[in-house]
Amino acid sequence: MKIKGTYFFRDICGKTYLLPYGQSIAHFHRGMELNDTGRFIIEHLFSDTTKEAILQELIAKYAAKESEIPALEADLEQFLYHLSQNDLLEDARKYQPILSGKDRHYYRIAGLVVDISAPEALIREEFTPFQAPQQEADLHVKLIMSRPQYLPLGTTLVRTTELSVCESDQIYFIVYHSNQFVHEIYVSKDGSRAQIFCEPGDHPEEAALEVFFAIRSAFLILAQNHGLFALHSASIAYRDAAILFSGPSGAGKSTAALQWKEAGLAEDLNGDLNLLGIEDEQVFVYGIPWCGTSGLYRDFKLPLTGIFFVKQAPFNSFEALTPESRILAIAFRMISPSWKQSLYEKNIDFAEAIYDRILCGNLRCLKDPSAALMLKEMIDAS
Repeated sequence: MKIKGTYFFRDICGKTYLLPYGQSIAHFHRGMELNDTGRFIIEHLFSDTTKEAILQELIAKYAAKESEIPALEADLEQFLYHLSQNDLLEDARKYQPILSGKDRHYYRIAGLVVDISAPEALIREEFTPFQAPQQEADLHVKLIMSRPQYLPLGTTLVRTTELSVCESDQIYFIVYHSNQFVHEIYVSKDGSRAQIFCEPGDHPEEAALEVFFAIRSAFLILAQNHGLFALHSASIAYRDAAILFSGPSGAGKSTAALQWKEAGLAEDLNGDLNLLGIEDEQVFVYGIPWCGTSGLYRDFKLPLTGIFFVKQAPFNSFEALTPESRILAIAFRMISPSWKQSLYEKNIDFAEAIYDRILCGNLRCLKDPSAALMLKEMIDAS
């Protein structure tokens, strides 16, 4: 636990005050007069600590005898309660979700169990293929039907017209500037806990879409911590394995995947986003519910044949890439968190781990099935 917000000590007319400034002023937090013991306790609360640690410091400060410790502990408990009642005490446990009550939904996605506490009306149908029985979860998501009462302070990592990504010591928090219903999401850095602040009003369907994508942000943090990485790509199933087509919007990845289906060569898997991981030295692709606007998604797990970077052209050709070009191309197409150097290096490390285990290169192709037939011949021969 620690003091919430921004405060400083100021001696005024011989008395010590704890006074708010900055964001704490914006939250209408009040100051308070402190005696010597109160100041001593607050000094320790400026960094994360525990009641037990503060008590030991008080015992040492006052050289308290064994018989005096219960009274000292009671005074400390009362002072901490006073801070809590005045909304001055930040306890890390507040980010733990409430794991009881109705509207609990469990899903298994790429082997990770997600527990969502939310009204049924705010759960998108894309989650349905991933339903799982109640069990111990890797990620607990709780929807809070209000704006956040306390806005955490932190360092801004990314800022766009649509959102800002920030971090504090314990969490990432995303502030949505252009959303109508979901205002913020707080996610623990290990991806195990998330709180989404949402006001759906009379528009549950529209709010559910914003909730859906907020959950994706939390899930991708969790996945990255478990060695799973999301690649912007369309996927198909061919010969009991997955083929991925990647590229920027409009490059033709969906068209390339459609060519295989129209030629009767393959089945659709996901139209926009695929999760990759390594098991037993083999690269696998896992189905996830997020699929952009394609409407193509399913629950699956298949070994990965290759990643092909698509660009429409007046001819069909495959261009092999150098090792470094493969690594960078894969990393550039990932949408796993890259808000900090340490996060982006995780993405690059994964790209380095898979680039030589799969087929990978640039695919220049016409808008007809001949491109699919050319690539099929190459894959069959590999």
